[in-house]
Amino acid sequence: MRLLRASCEACVEQQGDDSKSSDEKEAGDKIRGMRLAFEAARGRGDIAGMETAFDQYIETAGITHDSAMRIGAWSNVILRARSDAGLKLEGSTLNKAAAAGLLLMAQAGSGAPGPAKAKGLPDSALVCRGGLCTADRFAAGSGVKLDASGRMSGASVNSATDKTLKELSATIENKKLGVTTVGDVRRAGGDVVLKPTPNNPHHCEMCGITPQQAEKLFTPVVSNPNR
Repeated sequence: MRLLRASCEACVEQQGDDSKSSDEKEAGDKIRGMRLAFEAARGRGDIAGMETAFDQYIETAGITHDSAMRIGAWSNVILRARSDAGLKLEGSTLNKAAAAGLLLMAQAGSGAPGPAKAKGLPDSALVCRGGLCTADRFAAGSGVKLDASGRMSGASVNSATDKTLKELSATIENKKLGVTTVGDVRRAGGDVVLKPTPNNPHHCEMCGITPQQAEKLFTPVVSNPNR
C-alpha cells in the first residue's frame, strides 16, 4: 500500500498535457486512433488491418523509448497471427520489431529505467473502464478523490501486461467501455498502478490526471466485446 500511495502521490505532482503544442496533441490523437484501429482489427482477426495500423503508428511515432514497447507487442501479435494462419512471416515487421528490441536492450544496458521497470506496467498495456467515460462519471466514481489541482486518485480501471481488450473487459458489465493505454495516461501526466482484487485480477487504480483528461483518453467509447 505504501508503494502504491507513493506512486500516486508522485504522479499527481506531474504536469498534465495542458502545455502540449497543438501539433503534439494532434499526433497524440492520431496515435490513439491507430491503437483503436489495431485493436479492432485484432478482434476481427484482420491481419492486413493490424499491419496497416502498425505501419502507420511507426511512421507517426517512430521507434523511440516511448514507442518501442508497443512496437514489440504489436509485432508479436502480427507475427503470431501470420504464423497461425500459415502465412509467411513478413520481413519488414521482423525488422521493425528487431529495431525496437535493440533499442530496449541498449536502454537496459545503459541503466536507463524502462517504463515497465519504473512503473510496473509497460506503456503498451491496454487500460479500459466500463461506461460512457465522461468527465463527470470519472469524478463521481467510487473511491475517486480530487486534489487541489483537480487531479484524480483512486479511479478504478482494468489493465494488465499482454492482455487483449476482450480479456480485460471480462468483468465489466457495461455494454460500452473506454480504452486507452498506460503510455497515453503517463504522457498526460498520470499513472496506472496494479491493485488486483479477489474478483478482478486486472483491477488497477489510475491517478494523476483530471477527469477532463481522462474523458479525452477514454472516448470515444467502444462496444464491450463480452456483451
